[in-house]
Amino acid sequence: FDACQVCIVRKLTKSLSNSAQSMALLPSMLQLAFFLGLFRARSAVLGSKSTAGALLATAEDETAPEPVASCSFLQTTVLSRDSLPTSAQSQPLLGCHSLTDSGNKSSWEQTYHAAAKLLCANKANWPYMEVFLDSRFVQQYSNFYGPDGWMDRAWVNYAKADGRGDYWALLTERLVDSIHRHSAYPIVVVNFGEVGIPDLEPERFPRLILLHARGFPKGMSFNFNKLRAVLFSHVKTGA
Repeated sequence: FDACQVCIVRKLTKSLSNSAQSMALLPSMLQLAFFLGLFRARSAVLGSKSTAGALLATAEDETAPEPVASCSFLQTTVLSRDSLPTSAQSQPLLGCHSLTDSGNKSSWEQTYHAAAKLLCANKANWPYMEVFLDSRFVQQYSNFYGPDGWMDRAWVNYAKADGRGDYWALLTERLVDSIHRHSAYPIVVVNFGEVGIPDLEPERFPRLILLHARGFPKGMSFNFNKLRAVLFSHVKTGA
């Protein structure tokens, strides 16, 4: 394994519990870590409102490895919305049920499908592979995402907050505010909490796209969500 893969595995398994749910998810998450580790990052300085500019990492165009299984997920799965904020849309943007084996896909979509299938091979993971757009940010999504559901360049963050005044809620709000002040690029925040992150309002932050996804079972390292945020954001070049 290369240094990038070793670093990912160490971070993801640091606080992993021995619960049955956690151990069931572990093999697929490690496979996904190895898959993402195959990409070599190169720095790309992007134009910004600040004099320093914004430094984002760009994944090189390399041939993706074959997925562990070749399946067509065409079934419709009904899942509980109890673990999602009330502002999440009723239908997911992405999910295992939307994966197909159609050959008419861009190279970006093919790479996404190859990575997602590592987790979707086990139906127990399907609830954790759905991502929902916040219903208040439909216009922002339309402004920055293309018809193919991809955005060229953006900042990407993942977070979870317990409510107003929560440390991570305040930190996320300050981050989004800083991006709007000092960068010309949009920011995608993937919320893995059961409640919405306070103070992230579309009127205040016109270049924010807020997404929601289910959190992992208790005892699972929150760092696993970093890989899911990479997949869910559908950003070609991000940091």
